[in-house]
Amino acid sequence: MFGKIKIGHFDVAMGASCASEKKLVNKYACSVVQGHTHRLGMFFKSFGGDDNTVVGIGSGCLCQLDPDYCSDPDWQQGIIVIKRLKDENRYHAISVPILLHEAFYNEKIYRPKGGK
Repeated sequence: MFGKIKIGHFDVAMGASCASEKKLVNKYACSVVQGHTHRLGMFFKSFGGDDNTVVGIGSGCLCQLDPDYCSDPDWQQGIIVIKRLKDENRYHAISVPILLHEAFYNEKIYRPKGGK
């Protein structure tokens, strides 16, 4: 747990993007970050109003996208940045995709050394 956010490598891995996160949000009725599917995505649900909106986030992965043990995986590289709002019990989650070995976050492009 990170505050009210449940983070894990859960045992749910469904075929479509965000389907796993949707199932986990409905199961736990709280925000979740899931790493098991290696896919990026966000699913939102409100449980009785704006003050109780939760999100299910697929965190993506940092591994290679062409492993020997899997053919044609539907995976995306990326990370999730979670910020706690100062002096409040509120959090803001940002999905940061890594495309062509580059990530754009906080108005800056991150790339490997020697990259463009």
